[in-house]
Amino acid sequence: MDKIEQKVIRAAKKYYGVKTDKEAREAVVSEWDSIGLRGYAVFSGGISQVADLNDNVEYIARLDDFGVYKNDIEAAKQAKKDGIKVIPYAEQPKSGELKYFRFVDTPMNRKLLGI
Repeated sequence: MDKIEQKVIRAAKKYYGVKTDKEAREAVVSEWDSIGLRGYAVFSGGISQVADLNDNVEYIARLDDFGVYKNDIEAAKQAKKDGIKVIPYAEQPKSGELKYFRFVDTPMNRKLLGI
């Protein structure tokens, strides 16, 4: 178990009200799949700040309740280190709120984002 997972497990014990690492791990995986143990998840859906963006766009965001990252950008940087392919910032749209998101690099996301 690395430091990130340790932080998630520690926070998950409090959040889920469980006592053991095993219970915390099971709760996180049940709710967020195993990727949740990294303190972030891949979310799919419309971004409320960008009304014209299709509901199927996938992006990385931190799991706020576990407090591993200061913001979604930090979470996305870790996701990239963990092997998740993220659209490079230089290639993604940066208008308005889009500059605060990091999108998973898939053909569908590129199509939805117009890149």
